[in-house]
Amino acid sequence: MLNSSGGTVATGAIIAQGSAGNGSGDNGGAGGGVNITSSGTTTLNGAIDASGGTSGGGAGSDGAGGSVSVIAGGALALGTNDITANQVSLKGVGVTQSAGSTVDAGAGTLIVDGGAAAINMAITAGRQ
Repeated sequence: MLNSSGGTVATGAIIAQGSAGNGSGDNGGAGGGVNITSSGTTTLNGAIDASGGTSGGGAGSDGAGGSVSVIAGGALALGTNDITANQVSLKGVGVTQSAGSTVDAGAGTLIVDGGAAAINMAITAGRQ
């Protein structure tokens, strides 16, 4: 969890991905949760990956993805950075995403709240 009570937050890449299974029948590990809260502007300068780990094959299963929550008291800019998780919540005074990036909430819910400001995201219908 990252909390900032003022100013600008600029993140690098955040990896909370689950571990991969080690052999046939071994399950992948669950992804971790990522929470970023800022009272100011927040800019992603790297990807956020909270996906589950892959199975070791055979009867093993992939691990469940974690959740990602980014709450900005100012503008939230994703830039060209990807977010991969099982549930994603993005909130800011305006939320922007540049072309070429992906926000993947897996089988979970994707929530985008721009407050009273604009939301500018490249949306492609995927899983429903």
